[in-house]
Amino acid sequence: STITETKKQGLPLIIAAGEHCYLDYPQIPGQDNRGWMPTTTLEQSYKLNPAYGRAEQETDHIIGVQATMWAEQLPTLNHLLYRTYPRACAIAEAGWSPMNVRSWENFQRKLADQRQFVLKRFNYDMERTKENEPPFK
Repeated sequence: STITETKKQGLPLIIAAGEHCYLDYPQIPGQDNRGWMPTTTLEQSYKLNPAYGRAEQETDHIIGVQATMWAEQLPTLNHLLYRTYPRACAIAEAGWSPMNVRSWENFQRKLADQRQFVLKRFNYDMERTKENEPPFK
């Protein structure tokens, strides 16, 4: 695996797992997938374990996580923002917080507070439903 090989070679590693971190993918089943993209839900992004359950001595070279956005599939800034948030919040918490202190339920409560802040401060709604994604031409 990449984790094992980079450890053997003494290389630092940043995790950007497609099944958790690709923010250009739709985040709700049934949304526009451009004909090929898998769906990556908010909960799936939150469940990222950068160490993939391996022992610390096997993964101490992992220096971070990366949320990936291949913007060529997304035509406008509204599409980019819609797909990025709130999953970027989930990936950030996954990268900064050890698995043993993370709670999906607690994250959902914190995210509700963050949504209210962003709506009030920036007039941007981070609520995501199948119906409110910007339309693709």
